[in-house]
Order: sequence, then C-alpha cells, then structure tokens
Amino acid sequence: HGQKTKRTAKILTMEQNKAYFLEIEQYCESMCAQTSNIGTFVPLSDRDVQNKVNGVNPGPYFILISYRGALNENRQRTLSKKTLTFAILVKAPHDNASKQHEAINRAEWIGLNIMAKIDLDSINGTPDWMKNAFLKDSVVYDEMQYENFPGLFGMEFSVDLNVKNTLKYNTEFWK
Repeated sequence: HGQKTKRTAKILTMEQNKAYFLEIEQYCESMCAQTSNIGTFVPLSDRDVQNKVNGVNPGPYFILISYRGALNENRQRTLSKKTLTFAILVKAPHDNASKQHEAINRAEWIGLNIMAKIDLDSINGTPDWMKNAFLKDSVVYDEMQYENFPGLFGMEFSVDLNVKNTLKYNTEFWK
C-alpha cells in the first residue's frame, strides 16, 4: 500500500513543472498524419531533415524548426507560452521561378490550414492541454528557401500557444 502511494506522488510530481516538448512534437506529427496534403513530418533535427528530404519521402514537408518556452508573471495560475516555429516546404526546380512561386503559394495554403486546425483544437481542447491555448494574433509567417537543401521553397510559420503549467517547488527533485 505504501508503495502505491509513493508511485502516485511521483506521478503528481511529474505533472508539476510539466515539460511539453514531446507532446507538442507528437501533436504536430499526428496533425501531419491526418492529411494527404503533407507528405512528411520532420522532427527537430537537421539530420532528420537531411535523411527525409534526400530520401524517398514525399513532400510537402512539415519541418519543426524550433521550440521555445516562457513563463508569465501570474502568481495564481502559471501559463507557459510555447513558441513553435515550423516550415512547410515544397520541392520545385531550382531554375524555374514560376514553379518556385507555386511552391511558396502552396506552402502558405497548407500552413494556413494548419493554423485553422490548431484554432479548432484550441476551441475543442483536443488534446486537453490545447484548451484555449492558441494565440491567433501571435501567428507570423515568411517566405523562405531552405539554404541547406536547394530546391525546397515555402513558408516559415511561428505560433504561440499559452499552456497551463503549474510551477511548484518539488522537494523530491531536490533530495
């Protein structure tokens, strides 16, 4: 019986000061799997980009570029702002400006559809941590060409998610 209580305490402790990186990465991967308009999800890793873009994986590519977090000052309920930056990239001939512009336009269309899904998931709370998390006015996006991989054109998107995150001193962590 004492062992069960200890295990429960550890689970509760893990919920405090919760890390969201893996959940957000899995959320992005799951979102990509729900559409035929994104061919390949690439997690946060240059090696993965190289392996997937140079391999047989079809585009368009959803490439997770960066993940940043910040805490708010509220003492009653801590919110942790997660800034997610990703690129939607499409292959286009390096010597065909018209095809490159079509690729950029398609990437923008895909990215805006992703934002609409994030918005709906935030309204519905799917998954739970997404409830009211989407900060629509934080969304920015810019045209880009992936320098390390000539022939990839598209858009880089950045979005903030305000996620509830208890911030509590954990005595077990500091033993």
